[in-house]
Amino acid sequence: MEKSLEQFKCIERISRQTRYHRTYLNRVYNQHLRTQLDQLDSQCERNIERSTSRQQLEEKRKLVLSSTVKQIVGERSQKPSLSKDAIQTKHETIQMISKDNSKYNNTLSV
Repeated sequence: MEKSLEQFKCIERISRQTRYHRTYLNRVYNQHLRTQLDQLDSQCERNIERSTSRQQLEEKRKLVLSSTVKQIVGERSQKPSLSKDAIQTKHETIQMISKDNSKYNNTLSV
């Protein structure tokens, strides 16, 4: 009987140690999980901030692009475009000037 009582006490002690160790491991694991959760939370906040700033930059770019396009359209509507006749006249004028220059250069070299 004494032997069975000693065995029972030994089993009880081992069981208590096992429960204590399991509790300790659960605390360590919970702390580890809490740390990971905090890291993920801060990473998520940083990603949201980056996303928000990228979105704001993209909106600014769109505004600049649209104002640039409006400005270009306004400038084009203010300036009359050159007709084909005007372009042809300019080409003829350039050709006449170059012929005159070549005649002048030829007379100087003679």
